[in-house]
Amino acid sequence: MAAQAQPDLVRRAFDATSLAPLRHELSHQGEESGLTDLMLARFVLAVNEITTNAVRHGGGHGQFRMWREGDLLWCEVVDHGRGIPRARLTTSHRPGPGHIGGWGLWLARQICSTLRIDTGSDGTRVFLSYRISTV
Repeated sequence: MAAQAQPDLVRRAFDATSLAPLRHELSHQGEESGLTDLMLARFVLAVNEITTNAVRHGGGHGQFRMWREGDLLWCEVVDHGRGIPRARLTTSHRPGPGHIGGWGLWLARQICSTLRIDTGSDGTRVFLSYRISTV
């Protein structure tokens, strides 16, 4: 991941009550950055999965940052939970058909250009990047 040289487009704390407003802010900033239609929906879905995981499994709240670097939108999600089990960190872990839950990391990996996870007993930091079409 490149060093952050650009100012934050979004920086905020979040919890279960603020996930919906965060999605709206992501959608707005995504549009302002040039995302439309399916690209915008996919971006918001990927980030929502990670922020929702932070609420459900990472202590109930977290910190979110988003910035633009060239043709990439970068997001950072930080929580202070107990960390992600190693089995969940593999790129091949896909929940079975009909399985409820466990889709967040897998979906984000499929959608994003970059998904990097730093996790341990004191919390998790997830970096995501999403390419903005320059066509």
